Amino acid sequence: MKETIVVSATNIVDGGMLTILEQAVSAFKIVAERSRVIFLVANSEVVNNFDFGHIEVFCFPLSKKSWFYRVYFEYHGFKRWQIKNNILNIDLWFSLHDMTPSVKAARQAVYCHNPSMYLDLSFRDFILAPKLFLFSKLYNFLYVINLRKNIKVVVQQHWLGDFFSNYVGVESVVVARPVLENIRSFDSHSEVVDFFYPAFPRLFKNHLNLVKAFEGIDDVVSLGITISGSENKVASRVKSYCDHSNLRNVYFLGSMSRNAVIDRLSRCKALVFPSLIETWGLPISEAIQLNKPILVADRPYAHETVGDYANVYWFDPDSVESLSACVRRFLSGAVPDGPRAYKRTYKEKRSWAELIDDLLGVR
Repeated sequence: MKETIVVSATNIVDGGMLTILEQAVSAFKIVAERSRVIFLVANSEVVNNFDFGHIEVFCFPLSKKSWFYRVYFEYHGFKRWQIKNNILNIDLWFSLHDMTPSVKAARQAVYCHNPSMYLDLSFRDFILAPKLFLFSKLYNFLYVINLRKNIKVVVQQHWLGDFFSNYVGVESVVVARPVLENIRSFDSHSEVVDFFYPAFPRLFKNHLNLVKAFEGIDDVVSLGITISGSENKVASRVKSYCDHSNLRNVYFLGSMSRNAVIDRLSRCKALVFPSLIETWGLPISEAIQLNKPILVADRPYAHETVGDYANVYWFDPDSVESLSACVRRFLSGAVPDGPRAYKRTYKEKRSWAELIDDLLGVR
């Protein structure tokens, strides 16, 4: 009898995790030639361009309607789906989005990519980003429900694994690095900025400290950020600060396609990346491929993403003064700081094929 594998991804609709989902589909498509593989997704529109091959697909459109439905499916709805469709003998259930569902399966594994439990937010932050504040508190609780049921907990970086190893042990944590595609620069005539920060305006992306750091920098030194100022309260606050402070060297470029981001990145003087927390930080990897100088937050996620890349300058992301001083050091031609060391505690998997073999090989 064929083994049955279910991959639940009903909460994934956009962003970096959509890329992870597409890569998972490509890898499991090979497995589906010898096993029964089922993917649970939000809706057909999300995966419209995916090639599933022999993979079966079930849609759960209510899953993104509200958090109530998401929690419902994880802890009750998926099991009802199993019974309704007579899919009870499951060899592996792999959840791609943080939470460990209550299901009937011989083995379970979970891919944890949301670092919200590491955010230390205040009530003032709640005013600006209430959802993020609540999620950061809620994830501490939701992450650990059923967590010990998993044979493997998959994370992208070693520092993230430390939280989960307290529950499942070091041997059950696996670090699966993102599979990065090769990029190239594009020929265009778009306006060049000296420093570039491509990031959606979320509180932990730290845009406000970044623009404050440029307040004392010469007006001829430009900073481009990929927000318009109208996306949300965080963006509005950043735009308002720049307007009131008459910051003429900060350019609000608005949302960009990935190709446009790569184009800007390839022609700027340096990437500046002040984000407080990330599961990876894709622009850092893209800047490394383009051999660009990087000014980056001195945080654990960045230590791992930067790796052994030498052309990097570090700063304290909580300090406007440190960020501003870092920009000045770079502009003065100072020697780069070089990479930071980090602990390699857990087993690493460098491809989806390696990861899947590990998940299926554990009995």
